[in-house]
Amino acid sequence: MTMAPGVAYFFGPAFDVTSHLVSFEVNASEKTILSKMPFAQYYSKHARQMALAFGTQQINASDFSVMTKSLFFRFPLAYTSTWANDTATNSPYQVLVLMQLANFPPAFVIFKLIYRISMTISILYIMRRDYYCHFAHLKYNLQCHGMGNSSSVLFIVVGDPSSIVLLNPYISLAFYIDFLLSLDYMCRAIIRISQIDDKSVFILAALYLSRSLWFAYGALSITSFVLKKIRMIRFQPIDPSMLAVFVSLMSGPISYMQSRIVFFIEFYYILLNDVVNVPSDSIEVGVAGFLFMYMIIGVPVMYGLISPWLYNRQTIPTEIKHRILVGIATHSVRHLFNSKAVVLRGGSIYPLFASNQNLRRHLAMSQMGADCFVMYRQSDGATIRVRLTLINCIDMPIKQAKDPAAVGFVDPLSCSIYQGSRGSPWVQ
Repeated sequence: MTMAPGVAYFFGPAFDVTSHLVSFEVNASEKTILSKMPFAQYYSKHARQMALAFGTQQINASDFSVMTKSLFFRFPLAYTSTWANDTATNSPYQVLVLMQLANFPPAFVIFKLIYRISMTISILYIMRRDYYCHFAHLKYNLQCHGMGNSSSVLFIVVGDPSSIVLLNPYISLAFYIDFLLSLDYMCRAIIRISQIDDKSVFILAALYLSRSLWFAYGALSITSFVLKKIRMIRFQPIDPSMLAVFVSLMSGPISYMQSRIVFFIEFYYILLNDVVNVPSDSIEVGVAGFLFMYMIIGVPVMYGLISPWLYNRQTIPTEIKHRILVGIATHSVRHLFNSKAVVLRGGSIYPLFASNQNLRRHLAMSQMGADCFVMYRQSDGATIRVRLTLINCIDMPIKQAKDPAAVGFVDPLSCSIYQGSRGSPWVQ
């Protein structure tokens, strides 16, 4: 099989092919050869031996052809063929890598479709039950009691329920199972990301690899539970959307650089070939997959543990994000407010969070994104924006306020919540 000049990638329903131009210096070292060969971190013992023989010109390009079987705990997951084509000058060589996926029965595909539909319905149900239903309560209370010295229509800016959903342990488990059900496509993403000539293919593969952030979300949920029990370790809450952006931007470049750095090539070679006894033409990807999972888990957890020692203020990245998003969300109603300056109110719980992190319901994941805002204009013309936080995000005693109010408030002296009318789930 050959590919036209300038074509770096080709795919079919169950296979992917990438083309790479490789040149070797005279008397090149083994490390140099491996760093230039595509997909070298996933070589079997036989493939590595043949690649080194090819790089040192012990065999011709036409004689370099190897097949590697990828096993996931002994189950055949994919078959990878690597070969070289003769060129007019023999420098650089055209090296091609083809990955053929294992054939799964139609019943498995149908099961995965039903599973994902069920998971989507479950997420929508949790979003409504644990977040959006509280806005009907807020709307009714605002109609009954108003807010502050308002003389205009009250506008509610809805927040982001991501943290509410992701901290649900059943959803974390469901995402983990979904990842395992798509290991074949993860293999396709890894081979597509081994080349950078076709930028669109590289970007799409990097976005698909970013699905591994589900491991990070699950780890933050477990970390919250552990920290709540220990109550002695300082931790910087991680914003879920900021984490998603980071993983989306970095998963592609990091995976590509691993295929070009000798340390990672040698490290993966040991994991894939020596940890579990496999034939010389096979590799065991299960161990390496779990290592990759722990790497994704470890980055946000280590950041959360180290950050409190780097700076004292705990909400800088999240505050910047919310200022941008709230500005976009309220842009369409700004013409209703004459005042250019906006008076910020509410959010009184965050100074307490900064001084005592155990007042948070969940310590590892920031839930500031779930806050909503109420905007109105006072009788004196000033524009007011009130930040409201869900009581479910706070771990403090709850008391009933003496005076009727649309939302509750926090007493910093007693560290108690005085709940608003009709069991209001919001505090300002």
